[in-house]
Amino acid sequence: MLAAFSQIAPNAFAQNKKSFRELEALALSNSQNFAEHIQKQIETDKRLSTVRWQYLPQFSASYRHITDDLFLTDDFLNTRSSLSLRLSQDLVKLFKIRPAAIEQAKVESEFAKTQLMLAQAYIIQEFRNAYINTLILKTEALHYKKSDDIYAKILTIKSKQYNSSETLLPQVLEVETKKLKYKSQFEYSSRQLENQKSGLAAFLNIYEDLILWDEPNMVIPKLDLTYLIKKADKSNLEILKQKYQSRAAAARANRAAYEDLKFELFAGIRYRSDDLLLNSSSPEVGAQLSFPFFYPWLKRAKKARFTAQKNSAIQASHTAASQTETKVRALYDEFMFLKSQQKVAGKQVELRKENLRIETSHDQNRKDDENILRLKAALAEAHFESKIAKYEYLQAYYKLLYISGMSSTQKILNDKKHLGSNFHKALWVWQAEEIITTKNTMADFINFCAKNHITQIYLSLNNKVISREKFEYWLGLFISQLHEQNIKVSALTGDPNWVFPKKQKNMQAIIKTVAEYNQQATRNKKIDAIHFDIEPQALKSWASDNKSALMNALSASLITARSIMDEYQLNMPMECDIPYFFYKTDARALEEIIQIADETVIMAYQTTNAEKLTKSVLPILELCKKFGKKMTVGIDPGDFSDKKEIQLFSQYLNKTLERITNFKGLAFHDYKNYKRLLHN
Repeated sequence: MLAAFSQIAPNAFAQNKKSFRELEALALSNSQNFAEHIQKQIETDKRLSTVRWQYLPQFSASYRHITDDLFLTDDFLNTRSSLSLRLSQDLVKLFKIRPAAIEQAKVESEFAKTQLMLAQAYIIQEFRNAYINTLILKTEALHYKKSDDIYAKILTIKSKQYNSSETLLPQVLEVETKKLKYKSQFEYSSRQLENQKSGLAAFLNIYEDLILWDEPNMVIPKLDLTYLIKKADKSNLEILKQKYQSRAAAARANRAAYEDLKFELFAGIRYRSDDLLLNSSSPEVGAQLSFPFFYPWLKRAKKARFTAQKNSAIQASHTAASQTETKVRALYDEFMFLKSQQKVAGKQVELRKENLRIETSHDQNRKDDENILRLKAALAEAHFESKIAKYEYLQAYYKLLYISGMSSTQKILNDKKHLGSNFHKALWVWQAEEIITTKNTMADFINFCAKNHITQIYLSLNNKVISREKFEYWLGLFISQLHEQNIKVSALTGDPNWVFPKKQKNMQAIIKTVAEYNQQATRNKKIDAIHFDIEPQALKSWASDNKSALMNALSASLITARSIMDEYQLNMPMECDIPYFFYKTDARALEEIIQIADETVIMAYQTTNAEKLTKSVLPILELCKKFGKKMTVGIDPGDFSDKKEIQLFSQYLNKTLERITNFKGLAFHDYKNYKRLLHN
């Protein structure tokens, strides 16, 4: 039975299991409610398309047969007939009713789309809640089993002591009671866990063995209450429902005011024949105006009725907004409380660990005595409470996302106003083999990127990373987690010797590896771009050789790289690092490099003087603008003394260069330097 509560399967099996994010997609695909909302959206879109054509000009044909006799006979001498063909347009319908009808159909379509998004959010929220509840039950079962084992050992010790002294009976009974309690709790949690797992697997329409029962690996950003209230006001279903009803009532009021009025213009041609078989035709034009005798009264009555509905909906939306704000505030308070509880629980674990370490350090032979076992039980309890606090904190966060009309952290990260950062921030990462090692090291890196608003990383794919066992699995897992935080990933590679054609074999091999990886990777695990850091200026011969020739050789190597990418069908942007002094070395050769690459990154490491740096990169930025290419300015955090200095420096560059449309943002060289500076 313990197999049911064992830890996650080894990586060899984990690759076939569905992750938390993949299960969210399954939850949507298996939801009947979601499918119904999709169908409803399709129907409202069709209705909107129909309404757009409904009140445009109409073609009509009419035929009249007139006879002087009451009965038709074979004698047609006393008959006349006419055929009229007309093109008519009701101007009231065109200019008054049609716009109101389109607005009403638009409201219905928008509301259907909103319902679809909110249905999606609701389904995901229900799945997340059920999934985390399963993890809580799993944690409980493991904890109760572990505690049962510990108290079984304590009971054995106490029973031996009781054989020597019967006065210890109360203590034996106390330990046995605790053991029985943990055993019964374990059995109950085990049954609940099995039911929860099988129920969730049935809902997802997937075998239980294919579900990866692991806690979601995510970064929870700092949340602002005012921001959440504003998002809820825009996205809460009840508020939106009343707002849409208000708009629909206003549209119906405008439409109803003119429904009984008709003013039609027509033009056409009439064919006539009489009893003498004389045929003739003539054009005809005309106008027709009609309205009920009590039209002004009807107009006011209808408009007043729908206006009352509109005002009622507006009032209801205000009430719903007030109620939603109260809910958001309550959930936010709960979220902040659980956040503090999680921290307290974490500190308790550290204290229990330290207490156990101190006790065991005195005597290594005491590992299984009663006091040490009780300390282990206390540590297990602290771990249990810490994990439960973490899950409850995560559930509160998901509830806040849901009521605020958001289904993922990415929506918060996409909101630049909330982040307080409007600019692109990239990061060179040369330590891939150290970061892509365990889930913890990857989580630490992603947490750093999210907190510091990194939007792209240049990830070094050297031979150590590529040759690593299960390289594709670990890289895919890492990239998918970065994409969840809205962070793009470029494959960083390069060697100064690649400017020489005979030394480009490794370049071809790496491009091939990236292409083969992307071909087998799912969409959220694909590499976004390839980033070349060739740097011919690093060659020993740079000082003595023809610098222009080496820059031209760099252009040629980039052209070769592009052709290799085409050969392997690697359709992605090509980025290239160049030093700031290339412009002064050979501006014409630099133009060639800029034209070949999709994006240029200027390594402007020469100064911490923002004005001087701006002057040095402006000519290159103008060249990029000339050829319609994006440019990022790279700076070295190692040149700065503290966090505040680099922040002011970055703000100056961003505000000064943003006026040039091709300026993309800043890049920091590299992860270790930037992390060290921020921590200092």
